[in-house]
Amino acid sequence: MKLRRSMGVLLTLIMLVSIMTNMVMAESIPIILEGEEIVDIYKIISSGIGTSTSYLQEQLTELHEDGGVSYGFEWYMISMLRAGKTIDEDILNEYYESVTTEVSGWDSDVKPTDIERTALALTLMDKDITNINGVNLAELIYNSARLSEGANELAYALIVLDAAEAEVPDTALWNKEKIIEELLKFQASDGGFGLNDNSSSDVDMTAISLQALSPYKEIETVNEAIDKAFIYLKDSISSDYNYLDNVNTTAQVLLAVATLKIDVTDSNNEFGDEFDNIITALEGYRNTEGNGYLYEDNTNAMATVQVMQAYDAYRKAHKEGITYWDFATEGDLYDDEVNEDNSDCEEDTEAAEPINIYVTIASDGTIVKDKDEGYVA
Repeated sequence: MKLRRSMGVLLTLIMLVSIMTNMVMAESIPIILEGEEIVDIYKIISSGIGTSTSYLQEQLTELHEDGGVSYGFEWYMISMLRAGKTIDEDILNEYYESVTTEVSGWDSDVKPTDIERTALALTLMDKDITNINGVNLAELIYNSARLSEGANELAYALIVLDAAEAEVPDTALWNKEKIIEELLKFQASDGGFGLNDNSSSDVDMTAISLQALSPYKEIETVNEAIDKAFIYLKDSISSDYNYLDNVNTTAQVLLAVATLKIDVTDSNNEFGDEFDNIITALEGYRNTEGNGYLYEDNTNAMATVQVMQAYDAYRKAHKEGITYWDFATEGDLYDDEVNEDNSDCEEDTEAAEPINIYVTIASDGTIVKDKDEGYVA
């Protein structure tokens, strides 16, 4: 009889904890277990993409009302459209009209990264980059005499040609094999990639190079380069999983490891664990008084763009198994909550305090102890 009564008390307590836990979760108040907070990484990502979407939409609307969205705002288009977010048709049209005017005077001497980011934006707009008002952007890339000027130019050339599924003729100055070969020359002895040469490494450039090279892992030289670069990124990370205390750099690394389908919430990968990782580090840059992300204490468009891209890449990789720069695979559409700009509101936005729940098991009024005379809790 005493055993049944004890079991009944125990089951009652378990049910009580379960009910309280469900109530707490419903209120979005974190539960502390063993000193750690339960983290829903996809909820963080959805919220981050939502606030980024709101900020970029606000910016585009202001530009549209002030004279129009023109050439130069490619990264806005890339981050929004790749995430499946809607951009007003009038804004898309005025941007495209501005771009066609801009590229009409381009030739092979144009800075390659200008061509490349434009080609990425237009590809996501379902435009044929081989014929933008008579200009072949793909040809400008693979016949550019300036492509070897830096790792940035080479990496994004590879990304564009893959994303747009552009055919490269045999007569081209550059094909993908030559681009890869040239890009690998920028890898320094420590495994990182330099921007202008291989005399020193740069975290951003290493991350971007990995994004470009990841589809070619089956090539032995590429696979070896990726392994070395991966070690460099692991060695460069700080104790709080930040990179150089720079939101843009940290976001680029997250985008790179997501492209390689490496999960930063898995402690085996050394980019953090389920509680603290690159994603939670990026949340330290969240604008808590409005939308978007901060750079040097100010809300910043590029910071917002790059965090949005990184979060989108992580979700695509680990929920859908696709990579960010694979434009041919669109991925799922997510209903991320888009927030109004509350920067002028005086509403109390202070987070609720965490709740600690302790349960002690007793039988007939006597607290149950374990074999070491410790309380069972």
